[in-house]
Amino acid sequence: MNIKNILYALVAILILSCSKDDEPQLSPAKFSIDQSTVDFDEVEIPTQKEIKLTVTNNGEEDLILKNYTFSGSNATEFTVRASETEETIQAGKTYEFSVIFKPTEEGSKTAILTIISNIGEHKVNISGKGTLEPVAIFNINPESKNFGDVEINTTAAINFTVANTGNAELVISKITLEGANADTYNTPNNSITLQSNAATGIKVTFAPLSTGNKIATLSIATNVGTYTVNLEGNGIPDPNAIVNIPDANFKASLLAHGTTITGDGISKIDINDDGEIQVSEAEVYSGTLNCNERNISDLTGIEAFVNISVLLVGRNQLTNLDVSKNIDLTIISCNSNQLTSLDLSKNVALTKLYCISNQLTSLNISKNEDLTELYCISNQLTSLDLSQNVNLEYLYCKNNQFTSLDISKNEALIYLACQFNKLTNLDVSKNVYLKYLYCDSNQLTSLDISKNVNLTEFYCFYNQLISLDVSKNAALTSLYCYSNQLISLNLANGNNNGLTYMKAQDNPNLTCIQIDSSFTPPNDGSWRKDDTASYNTNCQ
Repeated sequence: MNIKNILYALVAILILSCSKDDEPQLSPAKFSIDQSTVDFDEVEIPTQKEIKLTVTNNGEEDLILKNYTFSGSNATEFTVRASETEETIQAGKTYEFSVIFKPTEEGSKTAILTIISNIGEHKVNISGKGTLEPVAIFNINPESKNFGDVEINTTAAINFTVANTGNAELVISKITLEGANADTYNTPNNSITLQSNAATGIKVTFAPLSTGNKIATLSIATNVGTYTVNLEGNGIPDPNAIVNIPDANFKASLLAHGTTITGDGISKIDINDDGEIQVSEAEVYSGTLNCNERNISDLTGIEAFVNISVLLVGRNQLTNLDVSKNIDLTIISCNSNQLTSLDLSKNVALTKLYCISNQLTSLNISKNEDLTELYCISNQLTSLDLSQNVNLEYLYCKNNQFTSLDISKNEALIYLACQFNKLTNLDVSKNVYLKYLYCDSNQLTSLDISKNVNLTEFYCFYNQLISLDVSKNAALTSLYCYSNQLISLNLANGNNNGLTYMKAQDNPNLTCIQIDSSFTPPNDGSWRKDDTASYNTNCQ
């Protein structure tokens, strides 16, 4: 290389060196954010609040925002709304993104937002408070009210306390009383506004005008719904009031108790001898009311005798009998009246019922489970449900219009008299304690009494029986089976000597009657048969 070329090279290097030293140097990107601490204050659940943040690049090189993360115990309560890709901020430019707070539960929430860029990590403190949506909460105390016994024409009152335990206004717009007995209660119908944690009283007054249980509903309409309160009270008579007894014969009968009307369980009712029956006198009287054969047509006033156990009102002119208030009754006798119905649903203590010779077309005794004796002879009954009367021992139901009679649940039955009906079938297989069976004057074609080994008296005449076997009935003392269509009669029960009376006449097709060996039927008229029939130890 010659000297000339070397000089050219040195000049070129010198020129290049001088131009590089003269080029200006750029400052690095610089991160700046307008809020280093963000406070959302209160945010109602489940709403959300959004706050915008602005990042400025105060440097000369590009600032690149790469990612956003939250840390801390409440990090999940906050999110960022920003570009899903890296965001490049040129020198002197800004970029706006949002932080969102959506609380899921009540209370203060904090987190740290970390913004990751090409020059490092940048922290922002985040805080907020989750609050419940303002709502009124209705509370009432007590939640129901039973006023108990209150004398008619007097009052009893209570103040219900209504409280607003919420954090918004509770507006009571309407207060009403509803139900069949709403007119026995009263309350003011005022519009009331309760602030948070405030309370007020609502007065309800019970003012019965008549006796009996009174039920109603207090209805309170508010801006957060309608609330109801059950109300109940029992109107009772003034103990000094006089019992209303419009039937003069009934009243005279009551006044005669303990004087001209006497007997077991009967005592004086008119204690103060004023010629009237006070409510207190009626209520204290227990035992028997005997008003038989007094020409009574109206028993109004009987409701005041709440403690009587026996009621005798037979052979009068009653068309109605209300004993719903006489719940201690164990015996009712209302024979020979003109009753078409009888409600005994409240008389659960009843053990004996006599309702013979009325005009009953139905009789509901399903609530009278303690009933042991029922006498409903000579009515117009077509059916009788005895399924709940498992303690029944004596049943007299003759002279009605039954076509069937189910006594399968009445295993305690001892005495059954069902004559003069229209029965075509009778199952007594479950009635093993039966001693007396009177089923004559029906339409029976067969009858199995093989399970009724305790049977002593059996009357089945005036039916359509074809065969009859009493060989299992050794306790039998009387058998009346005349006027049937018998072709077979087995009396060989091993105890024909104990069969005092046997009547089998008027069975023209019966030719042989089987009896015990070595037994000779008496000829004194206690045993009777047709002349065409003969006694034999074997009728095969």
